[in-house]
Amino acid sequence: MFETYYLGNLAFTMGYGLALIIYLGRHAPENPRTGTIQRWLIWSVAWAFFDVFISFSAVTFPPATVFQLYRWLSFLFLLPTGFIGEVILVLIRPVSWRDRAWLYGLPLCFYLAALIEPQWIGVRLYGVPYGAGHFNPWFQSFLAYSLVITVILLVRLARDARDESDPDAKAEKKLLVAAAVITLFCQGVAQGLMALEGSRFPALANLAVAPMAAAIYWGASRYGKVVSPRTLYQATVQAVPVGLAHLQAQRIAWANPTMATLLGYHHPVALYGLKVKELFRPFLVGPRAARRFLDELNAGRVQGEEVVITDSRQEQVPVLISSSPVERGDPARGVLVVASDLTHLKSVQSRLQHSEARYRNLVEQATELIAVLQDRVCVFANSAVRDVLGWEPEEVVGHEPEMFVHPEDISTLMEAYERRISGQSHSEVLPYRIFTKDGRLKWMELATRVVDWEGRPALQVFFRDITERKKAEEERSERLNRVERQQAAIVEVAGSPSLVEGDFQGAARRINELCARAMEVDRASIWLFSPHHTSLVVSDLYDAESAQHQSGEELPVVECPGFITALEAERAVDASDVYLDARVAELRFFYLEPNNVGALLGSAVRLRGRMVGMVCLEHTSGAHSWSEDELAFVGGVADQVAQALTNAERKKAQAALQESEERFRHLFDSISDLIYTHDEKGRLLSVNQAVVRLLGYSREELLGRPMSDFLTNQARQAFGSEYLPQLRQYGQSEGVVTLVAKDQSLHSVEYRNLLVAKDGVPYVSGSGREITQRLEAERELKELQERLIQAQKMEAVGNLASGIAHDFNNILQGVSGYVQLLAQKPQADPVSRKYLNEVDAAVGRAAELVRRLLTFGRKAEAELRPVDLNREVAQAIRILERTIPKMIMIEVDLAPELKAISGDPNQLEQVLMNLVTNARDAMPQGGVLTIATSDVELDAEFCRTHPGLEPGSYVQLEVRDQGQGMDKETVSHVFEPFYTTKEVGAGTGLGLFTVYGIVENHGGYISCESAPGEGATFTIYLPAREEKAAIMAPQAPDAGQVKGGRETVMLVDDEEAILEVVRDVLEQHGYSVLTADSGEGALELFGQGPDKVDLVILDLGMPGMGGDRCLERLLMQAPEVKVIVATGYAGSDKRSEMLAAGASGFITKPYRLDSLLRTVRQIIDRPPREPVQDESA
Repeated sequence: MFETYYLGNLAFTMGYGLALIIYLGRHAPENPRTGTIQRWLIWSVAWAFFDVFISFSAVTFPPATVFQLYRWLSFLFLLPTGFIGEVILVLIRPVSWRDRAWLYGLPLCFYLAALIEPQWIGVRLYGVPYGAGHFNPWFQSFLAYSLVITVILLVRLARDARDESDPDAKAEKKLLVAAAVITLFCQGVAQGLMALEGSRFPALANLAVAPMAAAIYWGASRYGKVVSPRTLYQATVQAVPVGLAHLQAQRIAWANPTMATLLGYHHPVALYGLKVKELFRPFLVGPRAARRFLDELNAGRVQGEEVVITDSRQEQVPVLISSSPVERGDPARGVLVVASDLTHLKSVQSRLQHSEARYRNLVEQATELIAVLQDRVCVFANSAVRDVLGWEPEEVVGHEPEMFVHPEDISTLMEAYERRISGQSHSEVLPYRIFTKDGRLKWMELATRVVDWEGRPALQVFFRDITERKKAEEERSERLNRVERQQAAIVEVAGSPSLVEGDFQGAARRINELCARAMEVDRASIWLFSPHHTSLVVSDLYDAESAQHQSGEELPVVECPGFITALEAERAVDASDVYLDARVAELRFFYLEPNNVGALLGSAVRLRGRMVGMVCLEHTSGAHSWSEDELAFVGGVADQVAQALTNAERKKAQAALQESEERFRHLFDSISDLIYTHDEKGRLLSVNQAVVRLLGYSREELLGRPMSDFLTNQARQAFGSEYLPQLRQYGQSEGVVTLVAKDQSLHSVEYRNLLVAKDGVPYVSGSGREITQRLEAERELKELQERLIQAQKMEAVGNLASGIAHDFNNILQGVSGYVQLLAQKPQADPVSRKYLNEVDAAVGRAAELVRRLLTFGRKAEAELRPVDLNREVAQAIRILERTIPKMIMIEVDLAPELKAISGDPNQLEQVLMNLVTNARDAMPQGGVLTIATSDVELDAEFCRTHPGLEPGSYVQLEVRDQGQGMDKETVSHVFEPFYTTKEVGAGTGLGLFTVYGIVENHGGYISCESAPGEGATFTIYLPAREEKAAIMAPQAPDAGQVKGGRETVMLVDDEEAILEVVRDVLEQHGYSVLTADSGEGALELFGQGPDKVDLVILDLGMPGMGGDRCLERLLMQAPEVKVIVATGYAGSDKRSEMLAAGASGFITKPYRLDSLLRTVRQIIDRPPREPVQDESA
């Protein structure tokens, strides 16, 4: 069997071969030999693989079969070995030929040595095809050859690795280290494998293959970098375009292909052995003889001789020949001859001479100025200098360019000269200003080139006159600049904020400024027709010199109809000279000459196809030729003016629309009625502020929501079943609906809705008005009407009472007077006196009834003063506790620190008595009677529903009972006079009637709240006072005897009984009494002796002139007279009126006789004009 190290060597061979294949494919793909080397390596790897395969086959199959196959295939195994050898030879081909010689011989030597004695290298192979223990000669020779080649290449690799100048030295060092490491590693692996088999492993075989593969790798990486000097020399000699020949003994020993071609031969071999004199048959160009030339040629002393030779075709060929000995001091080695063909050079020189002659002729005859500068001095100038600049050529030659070049261009010219001479610039064509001899300035374009002038570099300058072109360029540049300015002005005008925003006056000012600047005109203006088209009016005129704007100037249309017609008909009126242009002749005297206008350019401003004005540009410095671009510009400006007018109209329309919308919005939101729209499904589309205020939602919260969201449950059901179908069927709907606001308050709304369409889309436009307050007002009005009717009833009763009070009191006064007189008689028996007292009491009750009637009708005013209502209630309760049944319990809730009121204590006591009496009668079975007081503040809303009250502070008196209560109908009549629910004979019906009247007289308000079975509550509101109520001490009645007197009293009354009774009483007390039954009679009686009357008792209600006029006339006759007014009815206003009119006292019927006597005595005794209180009550 094969030994293990053999298999290891084969594996190493395959591994390194594959690595080299990959390397060459990646790093040297462009090398033409890479493919060949890769193919050889593939063969080697395949061979190694096949050899391994055979080795393993010998284990699996019978050895005889394997060895028989191996015998026939052994020759094939030699082929890969030969290929590997060829690869190595290719890689080392750059090595010198001596090194290659012995390398080529080594394979044969080693092979023969292996055949003769295969054990000399100590390699044995068992199990080869020749039988056990036989050696394999070809394999042993391969190993030996590989070892030697590897050692040689590794030595060369080590030598190159030490060369620091070699760029591959570092890589070669790494390769050496890698080869050693790999070899040692492989050796270790092989030794380990051999140790497992217990056999001996010779290291020499491993060392033979691994370094060999590393050397092959290095050789491939070095391929193409090393070239053999001999190879390089041979290639150079063959490719050089100069003829080379080696002469020995005056014969050609060697020649290159160029020399053969030069002498007319196809191959250099044809020259070998030919004599020099047969080939070089020159005729002398100079004085030298041909023999002498050949001798010097053979001696190697010819240096650059130009001769003409005759080639094999008998054609003369000019050549340049040089010769030199191959080795100095050894003539036997021969001479090296170098020959260059001058045929082409001679042809070029000939053509050049002819060209120079022609060029000189052209230069001299050229019309273009041509000059040559050398060392910054003109050394040549052709004759064109005379025509172009006016100088003679000899006047220019020898002078520097400063003579005719503009001073500002000298430095530029000299810099260009230096750049061209020094080679920094290859071609420059620059414009310069040149002066002619007569001082004119011309623009010249100078093109230069470097020439040889008399063996030294010089600058040839070509002058081209570009004055006209420069002028045209300047005009074009000026036109372009003007167009750019115009375009920039148009763009700036189009984008100006004033034009965009519709500010026409601002746009006109800006347009004129830009036009003046862009067109470089003196004046720019914009004109518009007046409203009646009678004149052109300047909207804005800009003067460029003063930078001032003005407006208002007019051009009457009747003065320039031709100019207007020209503007309408032409694109622009371009009057270059206004004095020669007929189109503007009408403007000459009243516009052009006064404004010193020399040139005018105008263009019509058209709006919707109609001329509405013009744009006008003017020069005041004289005539001016208008260009096409200027005509186009003024037309563009006119379009911008038209746009400005359009924008101004649009802005005005937008402003008007916005104002209209704003007015509508304000109107929409300011209308107190509800305005809204909704779609067919009831979703709100718009609402005004009134809807927002009513429902309490924001506008955003309302829009988009269905109207049914704001209806009561009952109305919501009817919305979809009745309201929407009715709208679709009839196109309208109206009615009253209750809406629910955000705060859940209810609002009654009277609405009217119409179904309309916009752009084919139907929607509902509606309006409504809240009638909650109206309904409430109607309800309140109804209540007020009922109250008014009630008040009118009461007023009628009061009027009735006041109407009969005087007569009734007169009757009562007579009855009372007689009764009092009778009661004063000493002879009256007790029974009669009792009866008289009963009559007197009845008269008192009758008088009290009259007072109640007058009080209710406000015919008897209360005597108001600060009163503490709590004190009055307390006093009344002390009285009531003795009169109220025990089964009725009185509860008192009096507010501490109660405010005072203005009241009459007697009347307030009467109020309390009547209310408590009414409550007592309402609770026959007993109950709780509550009397409470408190301070309250009444606001405007409360007062609005309680007529007669004003907002402010009030004292509240509340009387509650637990009786059977009253229904609503009874409550509505409870304050009516003579209205009662009691049994006949149980009440007069005037108790609550009197209470109502007293409260009214006190400026207060009384209400009643009751329901059947729930008792009744009477609430009284009386205006509060700021100051506290004064505590009044009760006055003790005057029990003394009434005094009489001796004075004269005149009594005036139309009642005979009163006259008789009062006269008797007064006379009984010592007074003298005069009586009169009318005012007229009183005046007549008083006139008979006014100084005799001390006092007048005057009745007001008498026929004739009445008491008022009588009092007035009495005071006129005797201002100091004292008068007591006595009447059956008098309110506080009447009392005040009488006292103010001059009355000294006032007494009300029926009065007590002692009160009358007391009043008479007081008035007589007091000084004049001091009034006395009424003591009749």
